[in-house]
Amino acid sequence: MKERYFNSTNISQPYVPYEIYKETKERRRKNGGPPYWGTIIVEPDIIKEDEQTLFNSANYLGTGYRNCYDRRVNSWLWREYYLFSGKFHYGIEIEFRVNSEDFDSEAKAQHEVNLYGPYIGKIPNFFREGIKVVCIKAGNYGWGGGRWIGDLLIHTDRGKEYLNDGIVEEVMIHESAHISLDYIYGHSELGPQWFQAATNDGKYISTYAQDYPDREDIAETFLLILAILYRPSRLSQQDSDIINSTISHRIDFFKSLIDSLNLNMYPIILPNYRTNEPSSEPSLLPSFIPIIKPSVDPSLHPSYSPISNLSFPPTDKPSRPSKKINNSKKNQKKTTKKKTRKTKIPKAKKN
Repeated sequence: MKERYFNSTNISQPYVPYEIYKETKERRRKNGGPPYWGTIIVEPDIIKEDEQTLFNSANYLGTGYRNCYDRRVNSWLWREYYLFSGKFHYGIEIEFRVNSEDFDSEAKAQHEVNLYGPYIGKIPNFFREGIKVVCIKAGNYGWGGGRWIGDLLIHTDRGKEYLNDGIVEEVMIHESAHISLDYIYGHSELGPQWFQAATNDGKYISTYAQDYPDREDIAETFLLILAILYRPSRLSQQDSDIINSTISHRIDFFKSLIDSLNLNMYPIILPNYRTNEPSSEPSLLPSFIPIIKPSVDPSLHPSYSPISNLSFPPTDKPSRPSKKINNSKKNQKKTTKKKTRKTKIPKAKKN
């Protein structure tokens, strides 16, 4: 086993296999070893472009200073951002931050949020619950996911390439796995189970997972496990056979984890409609989607726990003190009766 990897930047590393794919256009390796260079390029239609999203809207909040990672300088930078509150089904809200130095107007920033918000709305709900912040910047650099804050990093020039290759959803799954599942490596119970499953498999699904088993193996395998469990018809028979024969014990690990923690896989599958044989195609989404949050043991899934070290600077505009309204008099029913005029009867004159 290689030396355990600890990420001092708290953000996942650039996705190296994509650089290889851009040069070779090979989705599978040819010269032995793991079957793939990287898994995000195996099948671009694991989640299709026309599938429904749980993204509702994005409300503009104004501008403010925030701390986000920037691959252009490989550092965290405190900069001014256009801020938006992205709203999703299940009452989930995510803060979108668009770098004001890269996008010089609210309208341009809104365009980026409206572009990527729907893609976030197509990944499993328990992934979306782990995302607290989306930082959007210019530049042709790999995206990233940070577990400690729950931040998703998007560089828009690389995003254009992902869009052209039809793999935005697949990249979202990979980076979200870093946010919501990387805790497994160090978990006292799940960690040993995961590494035992990997040992039992005796293989890695990709070169990237093999080179960084304590950093990339979970994110690399989960995307294809999701395809095997819930989208098998999207895979070719060759890829399906490769995946099942390479990571069968890891598949069993995640199938057990999803069921035991009742992880909400919506909209990949509908909640409370899971069967022993999941449908190979997504179910039709109802017109009304109830707000149902999955029951999860926080001790087994830290991404659901409140983040105590996440703080925000004060807003530019001071909040107005709330006016105290005394509704007791306002709501009190008037009980006074209208005064009726009494007609005076003239006294009779004495003769």
